[in-house]
Amino acid sequence: MTEPRSRFPVLTIFLGLSGWTALFFSSHSKLISATVATIGGVFWTALVGITSKIWARVEKTVVELAGDALDIYIRDFASGYRKRYLKHLQQRHRTFDVKGLSTQGIYALEIEQVYVELTVDPTLAEKASRNPIAKTTGGRHDIWTFLSSPQMTRQDFAVLGPPGSGKTTLLKHIALMLAANQGQFRGVKRLPILIFIRDHAAAIAAKPKQTISHIVTDAAERMGITAPAGWFGRELARGRCLVMLDGLDEVADASLRKTVADWVEIQLQKFGTNRFMVSSRPFGYKSNPLNRVTVLEVRPFNSEQSERFIKNWYLANEMMSSRKNDEGVHIAAQEGASDLLKRIRASPNLPELAVNPLLLTMIANVHRWRSSLPGRRVELYAEICEAFLGKRQQARGMELDLTPAKKKRVLQPLAFHMMRAEKRELTLAEASEAIRIPLKLVNSALSAEEFLRMVENSSGLLLERENGVYSFAHLTFQEYLAASHVVEDKFEKELADQVALPWWHETIRLYVALGDATRIVEACVTDREPGVVKLTLAMECLDEALTVLPDLRNRVESMVVSGLEDLSQERARLAAETMLNLRLRRLSRITDHHHVDGGLISCAEYQLFIDENLAAGDYCQPDHWSKTRFPTGSARQPVLGVRSSDALKFCRWLSNRQGGEWTYEIPDRNFSDWTSEGAGYWANTPHGTMVYGNPGTFSKITPAILQSRLAEDRRAIAAYSRTIAAESRKDDLAKALARILEIALGRARYLTPAAFGQDLIDALNYNLAGILTSILECLQFDFEYTRRLNQQLCQALARSLDRDPTCALDQDLGFTIDLNRHQARAIIRCLLLGQILRSQTDSNDDGEERWYSRLLPSRNKTPQNNLTIPELLRLYSALVILEDRIGGKLPAFEGIRIVKVRRGTEMNDASTAEASS
Repeated sequence: MTEPRSRFPVLTIFLGLSGWTALFFSSHSKLISATVATIGGVFWTALVGITSKIWARVEKTVVELAGDALDIYIRDFASGYRKRYLKHLQQRHRTFDVKGLSTQGIYALEIEQVYVELTVDPTLAEKASRNPIAKTTGGRHDIWTFLSSPQMTRQDFAVLGPPGSGKTTLLKHIALMLAANQGQFRGVKRLPILIFIRDHAAAIAAKPKQTISHIVTDAAERMGITAPAGWFGRELARGRCLVMLDGLDEVADASLRKTVADWVEIQLQKFGTNRFMVSSRPFGYKSNPLNRVTVLEVRPFNSEQSERFIKNWYLANEMMSSRKNDEGVHIAAQEGASDLLKRIRASPNLPELAVNPLLLTMIANVHRWRSSLPGRRVELYAEICEAFLGKRQQARGMELDLTPAKKKRVLQPLAFHMMRAEKRELTLAEASEAIRIPLKLVNSALSAEEFLRMVENSSGLLLERENGVYSFAHLTFQEYLAASHVVEDKFEKELADQVALPWWHETIRLYVALGDATRIVEACVTDREPGVVKLTLAMECLDEALTVLPDLRNRVESMVVSGLEDLSQERARLAAETMLNLRLRRLSRITDHHHVDGGLISCAEYQLFIDENLAAGDYCQPDHWSKTRFPTGSARQPVLGVRSSDALKFCRWLSNRQGGEWTYEIPDRNFSDWTSEGAGYWANTPHGTMVYGNPGTFSKITPAILQSRLAEDRRAIAAYSRTIAAESRKDDLAKALARILEIALGRARYLTPAAFGQDLIDALNYNLAGILTSILECLQFDFEYTRRLNQQLCQALARSLDRDPTCALDQDLGFTIDLNRHQARAIIRCLLLGQILRSQTDSNDDGEERWYSRLLPSRNKTPQNNLTIPELLRLYSALVILEDRIGGKLPAFEGIRIVKVRRGTEMNDASTAEASS
């Protein structure tokens, strides 16, 4: 057979001549020598000849391969399969999955309407938490941080998380984002492939040597979007895919799961230029870990993520409900979300459950579609147990060894046993013995140890805290299952015997929410004086009871509501203690370390503080009260007109009486959830203590009112001065000032509550001469007396000069001097009236406006006295406010709102948290 003739003689000749020409000109230009040029020409001629022969041999193969590749590309482009595939992914996975939930909304929401970016962080597989409501720890990064990192471009990932943590939704979100953006999103350029392992485990076991391309092709065919022959294989061969394998743990059989894990390991090696992501619960992965992968743990929601999810969820439902997206829809969604957030924060348990996306979805569903929370939270707990014990797996077509109902039937007596023993944890031996008989009733073939392992691995409700020690993931689940056991096995009498023990109270409240509360409530109030603990529980049971006898309800409510105004001090105290106890149990959570009250301390609750301090000789009632007890009919109303010093003292009193790891404080800022009209609350600010609330409703003394009062006093002084002057020498200043003092003390007597009245009367009757002498010395600017008696007063005034008088009322009246507070007010008025008298002696004919204007220079200090007229005017305005409050002309507005703070933390930590919506 003859050698094949060169197919390109012209090209060969052209290349040879071109090389020789280049060498000739290089030699001619003296870039290289003639010898080098000649040798180079020889080599060039040989190289061109050899290349021509090589090309002749491989030409056909190269052309065929290039033609095949071009043909495939044209066919793929013409078929538009990539575009159709990506569109199908968007349509198939866009719906938010709520299968297996008992309470579902009317509308099918889309993932991207409600999705909140989950956060993941690297961890060791053995340290990944199995607790669905674990505390948030560690850093917080989204999945795209790892997928787009230049340092991790060759990394594959195992995404681990407990039940309900959002692993499947996370993978769907990744697929949707890449599909919607033609395979490019946030620096990631990959074709998304999402495979649910449970659907293909059997096929993998039957043919373990088949590759991922076969599985993906089969999956596409099942979805009704059959790919052109070899399409997925070619994409995988090019290394352009992100392969997401969801649910390694959902392969129930351990040996089958091991087979699947080995198969996945092979695919990671065979198609290593692609990126792989495998999701699993921790237990399913720990027994079958993958090599060369980075383990990422899905973190629980923080409060900001929970709040964002609730707002997204409500907006999506409102948009679907109204088929609109206008301002009205957003207003309705905001109202619904705000109500739910408020109820979650007010509950002692719901904030801890809301860190799990599945549980948060269930909470939102129950709130919107079934009933308000937390009153019917028992319905929510029932759904949680159903979902976590297997109802969601059933909805996905998975076969279970035991149904959710059977698992619950075994766990109920375990929970009740732990409540009886007052334990949060049990050893394996104790737990096995507690469920031995109940387990035989539902499955005689399963051992107690196997059951406990199965529930731990599949549900997350029961956890092995340490080797051989089990507990429920949250005390709430233990209490709910114990309450369900009481209902089903009729242990109500035993439960009624526990009403005095706070350990049982939550279980009791959940029990009455499942049935009739009559027997329990009767047990709480059987005693003549039931005590605060029992009466508090009775009131809580009335709030949550499914049913209760009306007469019993009325009796209990009367003991508390009517008891607040009872003439019997003991009954009134019991009712007030109960109301305060209920308030402290209903504080809203801001963070793990801070809880805030939703309202203001009531008069009856504050009365407990007044009475205890009164016994020690300390008077803490609001200044405008006429007695040391709240006015009749105001027991449940907020206590207003409280000094800031007394508000702080109240918090210290409350902290001391409650004890424990919590302390009580006034807030450090304004909370935007405050809606009360005409009232505010003391709060610490960088500028001192001030009142927060709606400033437009606060009572104020206007300049016009102040000027009118000053003119009234000035006319009275002038009239008395003229009368005294007509009866005696004009220079008898002592008599004139004595008469002025009589006027001032008379008004002070009017200001003085009954508790202080006798003190002042005694002073007037038995020590009038001494008081007159002191005041006269003060009015004549005896510097030594002023320094001795009023030094602290002057310092307090100097510090408060730049404050709003209406918000500094407490500072203006709260001096610490040797006299009691009401005698201090009398002296202040005398000082001011003395200055008024001196100012009007210059000219008795001045008009009111001119006289008033001379009284107000900003820094017009008197020659010897430390007090300026503006300072005295501030005190004068404070006294006018107080007089008008006593007379009913102005309402008080300074209330007390409390914040519970864990000892060892700072209140301002909450300011940077997610406190209020």
